[in-house]
Amino acid sequence: MVARSREKPPKFDPRTDILTIPNVMSLAGAVLAWRGAKRINTTAGVAQVVAGRLIDTLDGTVARQTGQTSNFGAIVDAGLDKTTTAKLLYEMWRQDIAPKEVLGLIAAFNTVNAIASTKSAIDIADETVRPDISGKLALAFETGSLFAHAISARLEASGKSNQANLARNIGNLSFVAALPLAVKSTSSYIKRACQQSNQSNQ
Repeated sequence: MVARSREKPPKFDPRTDILTIPNVMSLAGAVLAWRGAKRINTTAGVAQVVAGRLIDTLDGTVARQTGQTSNFGAIVDAGLDKTTTAKLLYEMWRQDIAPKEVLGLIAAFNTVNAIASTKSAIDIADETVRPDISGKLALAFETGSLFAHAISARLEASGKSNQANLARNIGNLSFVAALPLAVKSTSSYIKRACQQSNQSNQ
């Protein structure tokens, strides 16, 4: 299920909620990943995307340790994450770096999740909707799959066919592992959105 906070979030305060260390980290990670995605067919580009994603995984921890957690920060983080993921998928599709089936399904899951979570957030403005463990694991496996395929493309370009095949197989296995988790997570987002819609119509 989608994790849900029952506590009413504090009122948004632009003086304390915008310019925070976690938000700066989210933005920096997104910019780095976006730039890397443009040249994902190069070693430097792959390294930039990996570095950007790494920064993105740390911003939540920093927010909790510094006491700078906020719904605004969560929205910023989620929005930037979806944007950079869309950019990465587009560039990998355009440059034919990963199987179209993999890219298309990841894009579909992310799109449905974004629509459903946005609807839920609007319907339950006094609560916070966050991904559950299945969603987090699905994202991890999906990201691993994309990175493996990007590395495979670089190895292939360098004439290292055996290593490229190994990386490609790892990417495919990672995606297969992500599928049931992604289906479960997306189903919970849809169920949540439908439940809130029914309640609001009563």
